[in-house]
Amino acid sequence: MPTEDVFEGKFFASLYDCLNPWSVSDEFYFNRAIESGGPVLDLGCGTGMLACSIASRGLSAVGIDPAAAMLHVARSREGADKVSWIQSDGQSLQLAQRFKFIYMTGHAFQALLTDDHAVALLRAAAHHLNPDGRFVFETRNPAARACCRGHRNTLNA
Repeated sequence: MPTEDVFEGKFFASLYDCLNPWSVSDEFYFNRAIESGGPVLDLGCGTGMLACSIASRGLSAVGIDPAAAMLHVARSREGADKVSWIQSDGQSLQLAQRFKFIYMTGHAFQALLTDDHAVALLRAAAHHLNPDGRFVFETRNPAARACCRGHRNTLNA
């Protein structure tokens, strides 16, 4: 998953949770993860807020992110010792483990800027799913540039 340079900086990574607090979207992924019973794979885990919350409920969780600064924040979070953290893009991920639930939140999928990256990520996710597993993700239209308009999600705002 290509990342914007801003997520590579420790200062900006440390601000990420302030700009992106827990929301109804996180609640949705959290509930689906709990329902699955695990293990859980968080593709593009960022600062690990969601992965740590899931692991705190006793589920096996793995967090993947290409940005070292984001993983630095994730590893410093309460409960981080219950999550396996891996620095990698999702497209080239090759783990021996299979998962009952894989998710990728909107902030992560929008970083896939080409069809080739998106297809490679979808193939990698399929490879890591248990036969009865579920992959859930959301997308955002990067052209909407919601990040530049105070998180509003309309094109003409």
